[in-house]
Amino acid sequence: MNTYYTIMEELAAFALKEFGKIDVLVNNAGVMPQSFLHKLKILSSIDGHNVYASGTVYCATKHAVRAITEGLRQEEAMSGTNIRTTNISPGAVSKELTEGITDVELKQAYDELYKGAIKAESMARAIAFAIEEPEDVAINEMIIRPTRQQA
Repeated sequence: MNTYYTIMEELAAFALKEFGKIDVLVNNAGVMPQSFLHKLKILSSIDGHNVYASGTVYCATKHAVRAITEGLRQEEAMSGTNIRTTNISPGAVSKELTEGITDVELKQAYDELYKGAIKAESMARAIAFAIEEPEDVAINEMIIRPTRQQA
């Protein structure tokens, strides 16, 4: 068993001890526990809907996340478990992404894009909206980006 899986098991055990149950999983790190959940929120990226030069592999992985999420949705619908999956594709969200970029032109482009980035709290509200919908309502996909973001 790998270290990440062990950490996830420990985190799940802690959450169960502290809160008595786990209502939702927000998968933002590529690790998915083998447990029965009613809500699965998977963070992807707006780049799962777009492809751009110098981002080919990254965009491909985000396209794959969308496909996996949709596949899980279909499998759960067929099995009757009532598990709801949501692929969440954020656009520019305030973060420290550009600090490690060494290509000057690319860094300038990202800095310009993130000038109008939305706050993490806005993302959290959108995710909460999907979580709080009634059990018979599935929001399968959300694209959340600043109003002025073009791509």
